[in-house]
Amino acid sequence: EKLGAEIFRDAGVKAARGAFYRIYFDIGDGNGPTYAGLYTMVEDLSNKFLDSQFDDDSGNLYKPDGTAASWSYFSEDNFIKKTHEEEGDWSDIEAAIEALHASANDAEAWRTELERHFNANAYLKLLAVNQTIQNWDTYGSMTHNYYLYGDPDDNGRLLWIPWDLNECMLASRGGPGGSGGFSGGSILLDEVGDNWPVIRYLLDDPVYAARYYEELAALLDGAFAIEKVHTRMQELHDLISPWVVGEHGESSPYTSLANSEAFVNSLTSGDNALIPHVESRHSVVEEALRSVGSN
Repeated sequence: EKLGAEIFRDAGVKAARGAFYRIYFDIGDGNGPTYAGLYTMVEDLSNKFLDSQFDDDSGNLYKPDGTAASWSYFSEDNFIKKTHEEEGDWSDIEAAIEALHASANDAEAWRTELERHFNANAYLKLLAVNQTIQNWDTYGSMTHNYYLYGDPDDNGRLLWIPWDLNECMLASRGGPGGSGGFSGGSILLDEVGDNWPVIRYLLDDPVYAARYYEELAALLDGAFAIEKVHTRMQELHDLISPWVVGEHGESSPYTSLANSEAFVNSLTSGDNALIPHVESRHSVVEEALRSVGSN
């Protein structure tokens, strides 16, 4: 959750900040506080996030959830307002969805109209990060886990913001992928159907597809550079290690670890070891780019 958001932000994508917290509680029995383990806290996007990452926090913030959050159609109930809740105005998201579904016979005109209402290039950057690091619980699989912000400093255009990154940076997950054949590890996203129109319609456009490939290539040498990410992983692992394992670490029943070795070796071994995952994702992206002649 924390590392994934850091990679997004390093790549130029707005994402919530996170921090690690040691949690204690005292039930007043005279035995003092009990250590309840290490937690990852994530900032609320409808509060300080807008203050900290935008110059103007007066725009519409949405937390989409429900079938219309696929952008297949518009529904007030599925585009939940987190700011200006009392104002019955969804015109920005309505206009963006209408533009997305407009005729693309004149591709340049279609892109121009879409970009009046939606920051498509920022979304392609986000999508490149999302697919490169591998994220299972995301648009293309789930009709939630993102926010939209109508940035007043960008003429009110909607900006896509990732959310709920606890299933990113995983090589595998329990259970099947989402509807439409989506795989969290897909790079070219050829399997995604029209039921996820933001992905499908943008990547079916040659101009947007080329921009997506450019973002993928830039990421490998930038925010997702192997040595850079490995170093940050080790820093975070060293930071929290004393509070997860060892004398001051977590203990039953306040831990999700089966054994201390699972944490100690989490960077290098196991089904979801992070260092091999980063190296593997580089290979997957490079192969995808070669297949479309972009590498």
